[in-house]
Amino acid sequence: MGLGGALYSGVSGIRAHQNMLDVIGNNLANINTYGYKSSRLLFSDLLSQTMSSGNNGNPMQVGKGVKVGSASSNFNQGTLEATNNALDFAIQGEGFFVVSGGDKDFFSRVGSFDTDSDNYLIDSNTGYKVIDTNGNTITVPYNSTVSGKATSKVDLTGNLDASAANSTSEVVMTTSALTSSSTAATASATLNSLDSNTTDYVAGDTILITGTKPDGTSVSATYTYAASDTVQKVLDAINTAFSSTDTTNGATASIDSSGKIVVKSNKSGKDNLSVTLTDGGSNTGKTTWSNHDFAGATYTTSVDVYDSQGTRHTVTMRFVKVGDNKWDLTASMDSSNGTISTSKISGIAFNSDGSFSTSGSNQLAFKFNGISSTQSVAFNLGTSGKSDGLT
Repeated sequence: MGLGGALYSGVSGIRAHQNMLDVIGNNLANINTYGYKSSRLLFSDLLSQTMSSGNNGNPMQVGKGVKVGSASSNFNQGTLEATNNALDFAIQGEGFFVVSGGDKDFFSRVGSFDTDSDNYLIDSNTGYKVIDTNGNTITVPYNSTVSGKATSKVDLTGNLDASAANSTSEVVMTTSALTSSSTAATASATLNSLDSNTTDYVAGDTILITGTKPDGTSVSATYTYAASDTVQKVLDAINTAFSSTDTTNGATASIDSSGKIVVKSNKSGKDNLSVTLTDGGSNTGKTTWSNHDFAGATYTTSVDVYDSQGTRHTVTMRFVKVGDNKWDLTASMDSSNGTISTSKISGIAFNSDGSFSTSGSNQLAFKFNGISSTQSVAFNLGTSGKSDGLT
């Protein structure tokens, strides 16, 4: 073909690359088109002329141009975008929406939907009706009501501190133990021997004792250090500040075998007990009391329970340790919501490895205001021998 063949090959390349530019341009033009999948163009040889066979070495072939082989779509996940239309949907991953044009069904990745005059869910661009997984059209039930579903079961998960003090009263204790020479401190350990003591106390240094008594009364007292004072001196100061001899509104401080300072209310039930220790601002000595903040040895959480009308009620769940690996749970809620006639789950027991063991009846009975019947709710605490619930 001579020079004409070379020109023809070049022209075929120009035409093929013109198509490629068309595809690229179309991709750019549709950059903001919902559901659009970009395309790419693949080329292939147009034909080849054999100049010699492969009798003496490799065969000789000369290409005669290029053509468009195929155009493929890129189905990688696109970026999801929030809209203000409650009927806009998007597909995360594989799949298509199916819409019906009457005699034909079509697949689409565009989830821009609306409703027509008959409340059918339709594609807002074409008016085609959206099809569900059973092949039926979808209607939006405007102005209809859905009856509330009452809560019948609550699954509880979480971890209760096995080292918490046993008590039916409010207890606060240091979150980390006091240690001396890396072993649990005792009441006889000197304050300057504590591992958390960064600078030795000197006579006249102070430790501020603040907090609230069980009834919420504020406490503010000062302990003054004397040479060789021990942890017991701090305990004595806490007992004085919190009126340890008062059986109705006092609290008693001690140190347990693990080295944690424990302050226990002298009355039963939940109250407002809190304790904080802080070094005086002009001290020479210093202990990082912030590493030993006091926290409750009772644990409180909340769950939402729905009544038969679909109204949500927040129920407070209070766990109290009553023995080694044994806890009680007491539920309460605001009186404006109603009452709990059966509000306690007793004897929640755990195995030595921390897994759930057993409990008493896990049924609580709620009497919500405005509803005549009592609602029973089962609280699933876990499977015996497993760690799939409370631990």
